[in-house]
Amino acid sequence: MEPVPNPPLRFTTLPEELIERVCLQLYQGSQYAYVLESGAVSLSAVCRTSKLLKRIASPILYRQFCFGGKLSMSARFLRTICQEQDLAEAVQYLRIWRPDSNGLADEDIKFFTEVAEKLGLNLGALDVANPWHRRSYEIIVQLLIAQTSNLKGLEFRGISICEDRFELLRQLAAQDPRRVSLSKLRYFKYGADYSGHKIRLGYFDSLLELAPNIQSLCMPCYDPLTRSLANINQVTELSLRYGCISPEGLGTITHCCDAIHSFNMEAAGFEQVAIIEGKLTRHCIPPSRVITIIEPHKTWLRHLDLGSSGTWCQDHHERKKCEHKEQGFSVRAFSSLETFKINGRCVLYPEVNDHTNTFVNMLPRSIRRFHIFSAQKQAPANMITLATAIDVDFPDLDEILLNDHLCPVCQRGELKPVFEEADITVLSQLFKVAGVAFLRNAPRIDNHCRVIEEW
Repeated sequence: MEPVPNPPLRFTTLPEELIERVCLQLYQGSQYAYVLESGAVSLSAVCRTSKLLKRIASPILYRQFCFGGKLSMSARFLRTICQEQDLAEAVQYLRIWRPDSNGLADEDIKFFTEVAEKLGLNLGALDVANPWHRRSYEIIVQLLIAQTSNLKGLEFRGISICEDRFELLRQLAAQDPRRVSLSKLRYFKYGADYSGHKIRLGYFDSLLELAPNIQSLCMPCYDPLTRSLANINQVTELSLRYGCISPEGLGTITHCCDAIHSFNMEAAGFEQVAIIEGKLTRHCIPPSRVITIIEPHKTWLRHLDLGSSGTWCQDHHERKKCEHKEQGFSVRAFSSLETFKINGRCVLYPEVNDHTNTFVNMLPRSIRRFHIFSAQKQAPANMITLATAIDVDFPDLDEILLNDHLCPVCQRGELKPVFEEADITVLSQLFKVAGVAFLRNAPRIDNHCRVIEEW
């Protein structure tokens, strides 16, 4: 008697946990939810297969959303989450770009007007004759934020200035009791606006009032408006990207945070140029000054990145070379520091002897990872003394990255440094014996990406 073949295994008969993992893998790599691209379009097809798969896959599909492209598509997404509360609760991350300037259908305008009224919002406060004609973008953005109470991450990329400074969010923040809370928001990032306006943190005052628990903040480093800084005391991860900030402004921002665990300043050691309030402004904060300013956080700071990615003046598209090389700056006082990244162009080495204690005197005993980008030709020789001091001075060190690729601000008119191969060979052997990973020219991983994955 011939054996009876087993019936084919149907996908829907698998345990729901396994189906969910498959859907996550299908969606992995797609940065846009509800936008018809890559994994999102495949996952949306899965949602239409059966009620079971829709229930499992929809929360994954709606987990992220990119507000951009056609305004009508973003309006359709907002309409959906307004009508289905479970999908609104599934949204955890929003990226907001300036969409195409197409209008909304009359039925959408009527629907969203009713949504605003249920939230107790007064669209007449926008102070325009026809708010839906001139402010559709601003209204949709603010309603979208208001409807996603489980939001963990919010990012504005190339935003367009809202003339009303988020008037609707201001109304929500002023309510007593409040109908909207963003208490789960942990990560907030914003960049420059399309017209070149300098966007300071104070622009988002209303948002910060609704989101009292933001822990990770990434923003351009322009001198702040002090009235908004009371809302960032809970921030533990601070990343200041391009911009133009004075030492006083940097001190104001960092001193308003109770305990910074991770700090990144792309412009450290580079000249920053910007037109602020009609005046050409120049600032350059060398690494030693940055270290002094953030020293109140030396007990808690675990990750420090000073200019490892380089920067340049975006206002004039001029690349500014590092002119502030320093000898002897140190982070030894930061007793909890585990990761230290620097731009090697800011390091001034003694000329009397290639094998010096430059790095030994720079690093704390707690260091685990030390990365040098755009390293100068003297770096390997000075690294040898660090390698010989690992057992005694740096017992937790497990990774060294030495990158000799010039960063964007150093590329014009300069040759790539040539390391002495003998020094590289000695380094490789010493680090191998010490059990330390020695990485040459490894790609730079943006800490921002890691933060997004964690949230």
